[in-house]
Amino acid sequence: MSDQHPGTAPAPPEDIWSTVDDLWAWLDGHRPLDEGREAAVLPRVLKLSEEVGEVAQAVIGATGRNPRKGTTHRCYLQ
Repeated sequence: MSDQHPGTAPAPPEDIWSTVDDLWAWLDGHRPLDEGREAAVLPRVLKLSEEVGEVAQAVIGATGRNPRKGTTHRCYLQ
């Protein structure tokens, strides 16, 4: 768990794209040897889509934009 309080965002790195490049290189270096590059991209794209969907669900729930469910999430950001 993080020591951060709800509503405080971490400071972004100095150069976020170099961090993204470093993460991509780490993922490429730790994939199974028998897995080709194309086969490695699909699970990454699917996982990213899953995470984006969870963010969308939280935003919709926090803003009460679903008329059937109403507000389902709390928003701690001020």
